[in-house]
Order: sequence, then C-alpha cells, then structure tokens
Amino acid sequence: MRTKRTLLVLGCCLVLLSVAGNLRAAPEDACDGIKSRDCCTEGQPGAPGDCADLIISHRYDKCAFVDEIEGCKPPREWTKQPHGRKAQNWLCPASYEWVDDLDCAGEDSPTAGEGTSIPCLGTVLVAPALLVLWLAIKRNS
Repeated sequence: MRTKRTLLVLGCCLVLLSVAGNLRAAPEDACDGIKSRDCCTEGQPGAPGDCADLIISHRYDKCAFVDEIEGCKPPREWTKQPHGRKAQNWLCPASYEWVDDLDCAGEDSPTAGEGTSIPCLGTVLVAPALLVLWLAIKRNS
C-alpha cells in the first residue's frame, strides 16, 4: 500500500514538472494580452503583449504607457501607433528608456479639420456679399 502511494505521489510530481516545463518552453504566449514594459520591448521573450497604449518618443529615446490611447493626443514629441502599422511591430526599441505613465496632452479629435471654423464661414458668407455689393455700386456709378 505504501509503495502504491509513493508511486502515485511520484507520478503526480512528474506530471506537474512536465506541465511546468511546457509553460517555460513556450515563451511566445507568455505576454499574450499583458500590458507591461517587458512585454512591449523589442527582443523580449514573449513580446508583443498588449501594447495598444504604448507611446514612443524617438527624439528622447523613451517609451511610456498612457491610460487609454483611444481619443488621446500624445504629448509633444511622442507618437502613438501609426494607422496601418501592425500591433506586433509597435514595440519600444530595446535601447530606449521607459518612463512612468504619461498623461495625454489633450483629446485627439477624430474629426479634426472637418468642422467649419469662423474664418472659413466668414469667407464663404461675407466675401460673396461684398462682391455683390461692389458689383451693384459699380453698376450704378
């Protein structure tokens, strides 16, 4: 009976060691869905993780996370992931320094430039009215 119990314990230990070995053997899945510096740095095993909130300053050779990248306008000299760039290619270069989380510099308006500004509205409405007035004066003189 004692021998059976010992063999059972040894068998369980072997199974646990095998599972632990498999976890270490597949580092490419280690960062899946994780937002961390290690998982968002080039050359790190398991990278890329969840790097959507990563911003990079190539001027200062630094990287940081923002709380929420959606609608965020990064601080001056910082860039967020460019449109069309694959997430797995948006990683902090290994030689860059990480800084604590940064705040957005403001709201990034997805419709920037699409609204009608006051000077534009003035040009569209006032210029034709002045032209008509000028032509009327010119015609009567």
